[in-house]
Amino acid sequence: MNNISVCSIVDLLGDKNKHAAMEAGICGVDVVTGEGSYNRSRAILFGKEKVRFNLEQYDRTMKMTTQRYKPVYRVLLRDAVITGQGTLITRNAKMVRESAQELFTRGRTPPGFDSADGACFSLKSLPTRHIDSPCLLVKRPWWRNYGHWLVDGAALLALASAIRMSSDWHIVIGAHESKSMRAVMLDTIKLIAPNIPVLEHRDNETWTFSQLNYITPVQVPPMFKSPEAMSSLRSLLLHQQLSKEGTRRLFVARNTGDKRDLRNQDDLIHECSRYGFEVIYPEHYSIYEQAKIFSSAEAIIGVQGAALTNTIFCTRPTGVMVLSPADWPGRFFWDIAGQSQLHYLEVFGNLDSDKAPISSNPFRIDMEDFRSALNLLIERIDSLGKLRA
Repeated sequence: MNNISVCSIVDLLGDKNKHAAMEAGICGVDVVTGEGSYNRSRAILFGKEKVRFNLEQYDRTMKMTTQRYKPVYRVLLRDAVITGQGTLITRNAKMVRESAQELFTRGRTPPGFDSADGACFSLKSLPTRHIDSPCLLVKRPWWRNYGHWLVDGAALLALASAIRMSSDWHIVIGAHESKSMRAVMLDTIKLIAPNIPVLEHRDNETWTFSQLNYITPVQVPPMFKSPEAMSSLRSLLLHQQLSKEGTRRLFVARNTGDKRDLRNQDDLIHECSRYGFEVIYPEHYSIYEQAKIFSSAEAIIGVQGAALTNTIFCTRPTGVMVLSPADWPGRFFWDIAGQSQLHYLEVFGNLDSDKAPISSNPFRIDMEDFRSALNLLIERIDSLGKLRA
């Protein structure tokens, strides 16, 4: 398939584009959630003098406490094609922009394509498999990452769970190389959509589908996550089995040598131990166990990274402190915390080295900044405890 151009699937859904929609193979459209807005609570930042990015622009963005969003649609397509990162192509050779938006934003060509000018594409390989059964596409860009699986894949599936999927339906996800991450994805699907078969698609394969259900993104990084989708995911994974009080204080640790290595993590853990914090490594737990642990927390501290996406399971006012390297602004986690009205603090630390790509460099948090942030965090959760009492 050559001469593939890019189009927005939303643009094909209006009454004026009925002919274009038919050519694209669109034969059904449902509104999953309507347009709306939500408000975020404000963030408190520490160590701002250490940052290596445009602080004025970051501050301006962090003051955007109201987030508007457009409807989420479910679109049924005939003779659709998917390839790397879940990139979707219609039967008339239109690449659906929404399915690869994160890649386009970073100026990248989706895997599986060649492009000379960034506007017209061709597939590198011919289709390797055809699926006759009706399918729901859950694979999204960055699907290998635990955090993106939660807010892109699992949340989308949770929002779609009200759809009556017959026994011949299949759910299409990425084929993960990591056994542990693959188990997380399959366990999540068992909790949300039991008895629905799963198809695991590799990025180097091109599949064709007789009937493919595509849901427009429920998360557009870094500043929008559908409240309805996040709420559906919380409800389905926790099954309302919540502890009566959130009293756990969590320090979310990372293994030494990981990218974004927090060089003085042990010092911070020692400081936190004085206030009753326990150290956890979320990757040692199942997805259901992680949801339960975070839903029972009143305070969470950790390095900016995928594990902190579990803060979407916080179900009561909780204090969240994110530790970030000075070269990486972290609006993604503020949006999660902000829309749930969690108390959000972020502490920036100096880089130990700047040889790695942005967001991957080792860093350390200044202890004076950390103590100031920790004292404020404890003060806030203590005041919440008094209100609950």
